[in-house]
Amino acid sequence: MKKGTFTRYEISFIVSLSIAMALRQLAMVMILPFMSVYGKTLLYNTPVLVGIALGIYGLIQGIMQMPFGSLSDRIGRKNVLTIGSLFLASGLALAAIADNIYILIIARALQGIGAIAAVIIFQMKKEISQ
Repeated sequence: MKKGTFTRYEISFIVSLSIAMALRQLAMVMILPFMSVYGKTLLYNTPVLVGIALGIYGLIQGIMQMPFGSLSDRIGRKNVLTIGSLFLASGLALAAIADNIYILIIARALQGIGAIAAVIIFQMKKEISQ
């Protein structure tokens, strides 16, 4: 096989991962305009707490990239991808049933931890393409 060419399996894997990542990113960003309105309907809300609920996602994602990167080197990328997906799913479920702003903040933090799966997927795509 020539260098730089992909098998059908590799192409379908990369395309599938790309579509999954695009849909995930769309879903996570699409809710941002409504998050402040939704936050105001929850118990114990203040403008500061609604802002924290918006920002905690990115903050936690940034903080957790290094630990999850080293974890993926130790236990494997697929295992970390599974762990991240579980955190993301639990954060989404918790956000759906949140009745106060503090629960929403915890849910967004879990979503931020789960977003690390995106970094792992990009690394997997890079390794496949080499």
